[in-house]
Amino acid sequence: MSELRVDNIVSQDGSAAPVYSKGIRVAAGQTMTVEGDLTVTGQTTISGVTTYISGYNVAGVVTATSFVGDITGNVTGTATTATNLADGANITTGTISDDRLPDLITSNINIASGISSVATLDSTNATIDNLTFTSGTAITSVDTDLTAVSGSDDTLASAKAIKTYVDAQITAEDLDFAGDSGTGAVDLDSQSLTISGTASEIETSASGQTLSIGLPNQVAITTSLTVGSATTINSDGVNATGIITATGGFNIGISSAGSSITSGPVTTLNFIGAGNTFAVDGTTVDISIAGGGGGGGAGGDGTDFNTGISSAVYKKAVGIGSTVLELPATAGKQYLIYSIHASNVATGNTEVNVIGSFDYNGGERSYFGYNIPIPTGTAVELLKQPHVLNPSDKIVMRSTDYSRAGADDIVQVYITYEEKTSTDYIGVGLGTVGIAVTTAVAIHTATTYPSIIQSINLANRTDAGGYPVSVRVTSGLVTTYLVDNLIIPKYAAVELLDEPKRMNINDVLEIEVDQTSTIDVQVSGKKVTS
Repeated sequence: MSELRVDNIVSQDGSAAPVYSKGIRVAAGQTMTVEGDLTVTGQTTISGVTTYISGYNVAGVVTATSFVGDITGNVTGTATTATNLADGANITTGTISDDRLPDLITSNINIASGISSVATLDSTNATIDNLTFTSGTAITSVDTDLTAVSGSDDTLASAKAIKTYVDAQITAEDLDFAGDSGTGAVDLDSQSLTISGTASEIETSASGQTLSIGLPNQVAITTSLTVGSATTINSDGVNATGIITATGGFNIGISSAGSSITSGPVTTLNFIGAGNTFAVDGTTVDISIAGGGGGGGAGGDGTDFNTGISSAVYKKAVGIGSTVLELPATAGKQYLIYSIHASNVATGNTEVNVIGSFDYNGGERSYFGYNIPIPTGTAVELLKQPHVLNPSDKIVMRSTDYSRAGADDIVQVYITYEEKTSTDYIGVGLGTVGIAVTTAVAIHTATTYPSIIQSINLANRTDAGGYPVSVRVTSGLVTTYLVDNLIIPKYAAVELLDEPKRMNINDVLEIEVDQTSTIDVQVSGKKVTS
């Protein structure tokens, strides 16, 4: 039999089960047991509790107040309200309608350990009070403010808000810079920094990550150039339309009769006298000095027609002696005394005498002439070579009559000298204080630089007679005498040098007398500093 249709069903106790609209109703308190498969094609309404259904296939809708226990197998169709799914249950097809989410999800969604993935939650709108990860701060909102970024830890920024904020920061940033004069700025969002050179002075080039700054092959200096140390100029030389000044001098070759006379930088080339001629032949200048020129001054400073002589003093000597010249105390100055000329201006036909000394500041009095006779109608030049004096040094003169007694108005003095800005000259004198022994006494030592000695003047300062004196140069173990036991007569002065003498470094110039307080000495020269 393939199908059974029943209009009325009789229960096991014999009572008839009523049929409602061709349906089956089980009275309250009664039990309906179906053994085997039950197929219902219509709607089944169960008001009570179904304790066991096995193989219950429903093609329509099953309506129940509640299901107690587990539903095994697959449930297809639509569940109007679902309060709980057992562990391991899956919704494999279809979607959970978003308008049901508030009813279905009433608390936090917790992803249990052991679940490797979670299917997509497809919802038009989802409200989440807190999104909490395994650790860290709960996220409460996504910030979409385009004007600023929140400083809160529980807020995320949207991609658009982040981009807008970053773009605004880059736009606001710039690079400020300053030069020796003026300032500037580069907008890092839209501009680039340009480092430009100056034509013929500075050039720049950029490549990749390298900026090179240098000088062009030919540099033009429009005003002045100061070079602080030795500079080598190539064969092209230096082309200058203005003046080239070298404070340390130029290494220029100067020759005399085919022999070089320069050994270092030259700062000044001075031609003394008038009538000199110059002939230029390529890079050579031939110079002819009128009258033969040359020689005589301390270090070559005193010659005929010396226009460098800057000062002259005219004085009358007095019988008790007086200062006829006191030099300024200006530091860095030295004075070349070229001439001390004394003339007899006494009334009547009489011989007179003159006494002269250098009073060295911080040193002592040293006589360069003592009662030097001046016959009637004559004059004497007391200096055969120039002498060097220093700041605050003095020249003291005294006149005496025929009997060597002091007298006024009988001698006139004429002094010429030149002021030098230098400390390289040598001017020293010894008298009774400096020559207080009868053994050798050092007058000058060539320390650091060699020295050129222009003058060694010896004067007998006594009224008793002639006295011997020796002058020598000691160089290591070698001693060379310029004079040995030279007798200086009474009332006489002797210039030892007709030509300059060179002292090498560490050479010592010495004087030795047989008797103290008899001979004074003055030495003048110049250091060879270049």
